[in-house]
Amino acid sequence: MKLLRLLTLLTFFTAQAQENFHRGCISTIPFQQSHCNLHQGCQSKAFFRSFRTATTTSIVDSASIGFRIKVAVHVLYDDENSVQNISDSQIASQIEILNKDFRRKNDDATSTPDEFMSVAADTRIEFELDTIIRVLTTKSEWDAVDSDGNPSIDYDDMKFADSSGSDALDTEQYLNIWVASLTNGLLGYAQFSPNYYSTPSPSTDGVVVNYRAFGNEGTATYPYNEGRTATHEVGHWLGLYHTWGDGGCSYDDIIDDTPNCTGRYYAKSWSGCIGPGDKCRDGNRMIENYMDYSDDGCMNLFTEGQADVMRNNLYYHRSGVFEEFLIPAPAFTYDKYLIEVGDSITFTSLTYNTDSLYWQLEGASNEEVYNDSILKVSYDSAGIYSVTLTSYDEDDRPLTLTKEHIIEVETFIPDEVEDASIDNPLIYPNPSPGNVYSLTNIDKIRTLALYNSKGELLESFSFSEEGQAQIDINDFKEGIYFLKIITEDGSKVMRLVKRD
Repeated sequence: MKLLRLLTLLTFFTAQAQENFHRGCISTIPFQQSHCNLHQGCQSKAFFRSFRTATTTSIVDSASIGFRIKVAVHVLYDDENSVQNISDSQIASQIEILNKDFRRKNDDATSTPDEFMSVAADTRIEFELDTIIRVLTTKSEWDAVDSDGNPSIDYDDMKFADSSGSDALDTEQYLNIWVASLTNGLLGYAQFSPNYYSTPSPSTDGVVVNYRAFGNEGTATYPYNEGRTATHEVGHWLGLYHTWGDGGCSYDDIIDDTPNCTGRYYAKSWSGCIGPGDKCRDGNRMIENYMDYSDDGCMNLFTEGQADVMRNNLYYHRSGVFEEFLIPAPAFTYDKYLIEVGDSITFTSLTYNTDSLYWQLEGASNEEVYNDSILKVSYDSAGIYSVTLTSYDEDDRPLTLTKEHIIEVETFIPDEVEDASIDNPLIYPNPSPGNVYSLTNIDKIRTLALYNSKGELLESFSFSEEGQAQIDINDFKEGIYFLKIITEDGSKVMRLVKRD
């Protein structure tokens, strides 16, 4: 018996019944749980949460590293002149859509609502078409599901040459996509990563898409003619659930920045992509997410949380299918963070794979600098300043990094200023969110002197007993202060930051 896998099944109706077009699905988690007797690793949702928590780490969070996946497309058609034998151009259009959607270069990215714009993600995943395999089959349609929408016993026949399909290329090296005519309204389905539940068969690993929902030209049919079926299914292949967690408000997709939502919902492009009235939270449902059931024209984003899951699934469970590449993500260092008026700071770009840079240096002598990877600027006025560096990718798309309030310019700085991160720290936390600082090792401290940025002595304290003490600067205005600590071994001058 073939090993059953998690499926996401999407309903596809004929062009003659466009008014009835909608996505439908056998929910992945209930489907998986209903077949637990066939899967050793088929556990509860708590198992999946534990799995995701364990694998969603910072190991692949570098903004300068991308993953490029090699793709093999299998085209199955029943006649030399069949429309099922889609063109190279239509295949290329789908690869281009995948690249735009996963890198957030899609033209409709600007349609993301303001509510979700801050979490909309460039997943840093790309796709490279490596091979097209065309197979003249003996079947005009593939019965992946029955008339009730349930998976048929032979739903993966298109993945085997001995059943008139096409054998997968090495699934440890390629994302295999089968494009075929699917019966009973099926748009497509995907196989999840290994270790989500027992061990799936590598010979069937990949994505299946109906030839009428593939790419954005040729046979692609409204409202699934913008290539988002493949985007959705590849999302599953990389470890994503539907945004509603295949349940209701009490379920989730185990990703924090996709809001919990009621069960499946069909946002329609012809009616303006309107969200549902019933919802689980204040604010709107994220109908624009690629993992919801909206029409193609309503989808436009993955979130940062989804991007983390997909990159980590690649790294841990599909490491052979991608090559790393450098993204010109802006990054920089600077040699000082605290200077007196008139002094200078050197900034060094750590941005890879680009010669196009644009610096914005608030308060500096040169507030705008182009293309220099190393620059030295001075500051003529006291203040706390931000720095922004913008780099540009191969499509001349700007990528921006802003570090807020990192440069501090003062009219007076005592000698021997240190951070609080000294051996056996005497004062913490620094900066203090409550503007109250605790002192330890009082037995070693003899005198404290508090100065403002002009060098004026504000208070001084003497100690003769052991214990602890606190310094409260809530009554002072926002800014930088300096605390001179005289101990039995010498003295230190440390910065205190007052934030309102």
